[in-house]
Amino acid sequence: MLFIFVMLSEKFTPEGVMRSQGLSEASMFLYLRDLEALGLVALGSGLSARLLVDTPIQWNFEGPLRPLFEMTNKNFIGWAITHLEREATFVSFSRRMRPETAEMVKREAEELAERAKLLAHHDQHTTPEDGLTGYKWTFAFGATPFPAIMPIGPHPRDAGASDRPTAPAKGRRPLPA
Repeated sequence: MLFIFVMLSEKFTPEGVMRSQGLSEASMFLYLRDLEALGLVALGSGLSARLLVDTPIQWNFEGPLRPLFEMTNKNFIGWAITHLEREATFVSFSRRMRPETAEMVKREAEELAERAKLLAHHDQHTTPEDGLTGYKWTFAFGATPFPAIMPIGPHPRDAGASDRPTAPAKGRRPLPA
C-alpha cells in the first residue's frame, strides 16, 4: 500500500500504477480503498483518486516505515549497478578529506537535489503525463563506517586470531590509520 501511495504522490495515475506493476483493476481498487480508509486519498468514479495530502511529501526516515525505505533504496542501488550505461548511473567511491571539505560537498549535493526537485516540479506542470518518466535519486554521504559496511574477520587460516590482541610483528611499526 505504501508503494502505491508513493507512486500516486509522484503523479502516477492509478492506471499508470496498474500498468507498471502488472496489477488487476480489482487489486488497484482495493489498494485505493485502503488508502481512502487511511484518509490519504479520495476516491472518485472508476479508478480515479485524488491525494488528500500535500506533495512533495517529507518522509520521516526514522519512523515505522524505515525498513521499507531501507529496502527500497537498497533495491534501487542494486538495480542501478546492474543497469549501468543503459538505464542508470551509479557512483561510489571513498576518499579521505577534511570535515570542512565534506561539509561543502554535502551542501553542494543538497543544492543539486533542490534544483532537480524544482526542475521536476516545472516539468510536472508543463508536460503532459505521458511525456514524464519517474526518476529516483539516492544520495548517501558520510564518514565511511568501514567496520559496518566492510567487516573483516580473522583470516581463515589464522587459528585463534580472535583470542589475542593484534600486535605488530617484531621490529615493525604499526601502519598509520
